[in-house]
Amino acid sequence: MYKNDQQILMIFMNYLNKRRSRRQKDLFVRYFQTRMNQAPYEQRTQRISIVKARVEIFGDLKKARRVLLAGLETGERRLPGSEAYHPFNSAINRKSDFNSLVLRTVTSLSVLALSAGIFAQSIETSGGWKIFLLVLSLIVAFLSFLISRGFSSKGNVSKSVSLFAASQIAGNDPETAVVLCDVMSFSKLGFIALEQLVPEIRDKLLIYLDCLGEGSQLVIGYRRSSKKAAKLMASRYSLPSVLVDMDQLEDSRFDRFDNLLVLSFADEDREGICIPQARKNSDRKVDLTMLDELLHALAERSLS
Repeated sequence: MYKNDQQILMIFMNYLNKRRSRRQKDLFVRYFQTRMNQAPYEQRTQRISIVKARVEIFGDLKKARRVLLAGLETGERRLPGSEAYHPFNSAINRKSDFNSLVLRTVTSLSVLALSAGIFAQSIETSGGWKIFLLVLSLIVAFLSFLISRGFSSKGNVSKSVSLFAASQIAGNDPETAVVLCDVMSFSKLGFIALEQLVPEIRDKLLIYLDCLGEGSQLVIGYRRSSKKAAKLMASRYSLPSVLVDMDQLEDSRFDRFDNLLVLSFADEDREGICIPQARKNSDRKVDLTMLDELLHALAERSLS
C-alpha cells in the first residue's frame, strides 16, 4: 500500500471514525464523494420498522458490473464488555444484544434509584448542602440516562476500514458502484432497506464488506448465485481464507440477495466464525498485509 493510501486510511480510521449523528454522517459522505472521482451520487431514505434508513449511492447502478456494500453508521451504542460479533450467527448476536439491553436497563435503574435517594436527602437539608445534593442528583440522573442509551464504541476501525476499501476499489473503477446504508453494520434492517430502496441492484454481484480490521483469515460468505465468484475470490487471495455457504445457515441476515458475497477478516471460537473486537473499544487495529492483499484481489475485473 502506498504512503498516500495509508494516510487516507488514517483519515477513515480517525477523523471519520464516528458516524453516529447526522452531522457526522454528512461529513463522511462529503469526503467519500471526493474519493469517488465525481461519480454520480444519490441519497434515498425510508422508514423501516422503527428506524429511518438512509442509503447513499455512489456510481451508476445501471452500468455497474458489481456493487460494493457497507454499513454507513457506527455500531450500536452498547456498554463496555460486549460479546464477540458472529457475522453468520444471528441468534448469538440477538442474544448478545438482549444481554446488553438487560445490563443497560438494570444499571440505569440502579443509578436512577441512587439519584432519587440523593434527591430525597436534599429535601431534609438546607443551605449550600441542599443545593449541592440537588445538583448531584441531577448529574446522577443524567448519568442514568446515558447508561440507558449505552456508550458509543471508541474503536470502529473494522467498519471504517471496510468503507476505505470500498472507496479504494470503486474510486478507480467506474464499473463498480458503492451503496452505503444505515442500520446495516450489524442489523438485518439494512438489507431490508436495500431490498426496498435499491431494487435495481438485485441482478448485480453484491460484495458486502463487513469487518476488515484484523483476523486470522479472510472469511468469504456466499450464496447459490455467488459461489463461482467466491471461489474466484479465494483463488485471487494468497493468504489464508475460508468459504462459508450461507444457504446452509439456519438464521442469517444475509438471506435477502442471492448473488451476494460477504467478506470479513475473522477468527473462530466455539460458536463458529467470530470477530472478537467488533463493537468494542479495542477495535483499533488493521492488518495492512491482509488489507493490501484483499484490495488486489478485489481489483480483478474478472470478479464481477
